[in-house]
Amino acid sequence: MSLMQSPLDISTLLNNKLMFGGILVMMAGTIASLFKKLPTKLWEIISKQFTVTVEIMNNSDGFLWIANWLYKHPYNNKARRLSLFSSYIKKVLTPILTPAPGYHYIWHNNRLLIIHRERKDGDKREALGENNNPKEIYHITAFGRSQKYIRSLIEEAKNQYIKDNIEDAKLFSNNSYGWEYAKLLPNRPLDSIFLPNNSVNIIKNDVIWFLENEELYKKWGIPYRRRYLFHGVPGSGKTSLISALASELNLNVYILSLSNTNLTDSSLRELFEGVHPKSIILIEDIDGYFMKRELENIPSDKKSSTTKPEKKEFSRITLSGMLNTMDGLSSTDGSLLFMTTNSILSLDEAMIRPGRVDIKLQFDYAVPEQIEKVFLKFYPDINSASIFSNKLKNINVSVADVQTYLLKYRTNINDALNNTSELIRPDKYNLKKKTNEKRIIKKTFK
Repeated sequence: MSLMQSPLDISTLLNNKLMFGGILVMMAGTIASLFKKLPTKLWEIISKQFTVTVEIMNNSDGFLWIANWLYKHPYNNKARRLSLFSSYIKKVLTPILTPAPGYHYIWHNNRLLIIHRERKDGDKREALGENNNPKEIYHITAFGRSQKYIRSLIEEAKNQYIKDNIEDAKLFSNNSYGWEYAKLLPNRPLDSIFLPNNSVNIIKNDVIWFLENEELYKKWGIPYRRRYLFHGVPGSGKTSLISALASELNLNVYILSLSNTNLTDSSLRELFEGVHPKSIILIEDIDGYFMKRELENIPSDKKSSTTKPEKKEFSRITLSGMLNTMDGLSSTDGSLLFMTTNSILSLDEAMIRPGRVDIKLQFDYAVPEQIEKVFLKFYPDINSASIFSNKLKNINVSVADVQTYLLKYRTNINDALNNTSELIRPDKYNLKKKTNEKRIIKKTFK
């Protein structure tokens, strides 16, 4: 009975216009939904099987290569949405307009390129102003199954960037994401640095020897890196020597601030890994972060008011983390690490042992030779330079002290010679005192 009634039921259902219309609407919706997803599904299949995509983040050198390449490309003249940043091209600060975040379709060498510039906003901490640097990524997609075209494009962008910046050493600083370009390294000749005992040439020749002898390091089985510690009184030229070395030898400088609140032992290793080969890593005043571990054991009632804590309270880098980074595989081959400190005696011995530091150089108060050279830079009068130096021979002054003083009296040599009492401070009445640190120029090997 039920079998005989089934056709009648279906027939009745089909004759019901309302029900039949509802069925048609449902079927149409289902078909439309399938067709709506079809292009996406097809694109996913095509992109997986027939395209090559590379991601380039803004904390890599490649990001600047691609930005510069886009700036030079004819498409850039047609783009309607642009982003502005500045860069040095042939040592001239140049405004760079490149396609803004979004999708860009570019025809290059008879092939279609899809470039998606993605910008990610910073976290809440950055929104509050602690770090305002957005994270950006270039997604470059090319049709084809081989990486050859993408690799050739990146090589083309790299060569164009090098051509535009061939003589420009740069300064980089670290932020929450990694390294970011800061500015062009100022030109500073080495002959503007006045140090006794031929110290400038000793350091310069050692750096040059290191840069030219990578194969020897491989032959000897020694990690190809060099570590320097400049220590001594403030204003004695520690950072100035590093800047002049980088300028003369055309080496990029990565200034590492350990006070960044987002920096951890893990991210410190990543920063060292991100340094370009044969570049300088500079950590200034490292004694402010890593003191002798014995200080931890001094009772609080016996600590002097001038005793510093083991590290700044906002630094999250541990001593062991720093040592592991200096020793480990994360250090870039060919890197030169320069550290400065006003007090080598306050540093933990583990940081400055042989193998971690190759050369230690002390920077003391200015000697007569230095004072005369600084004076001659302002006034080319040898007799006056000797008189000026003699007036300061019994007091402790740094090169920075002398230079600041001479800048003040730069227009009148007599005033410069007759007002040297201004350089005498209460702590400088006694004869020059050498610090209890011996002058050391120590090499692990040569």
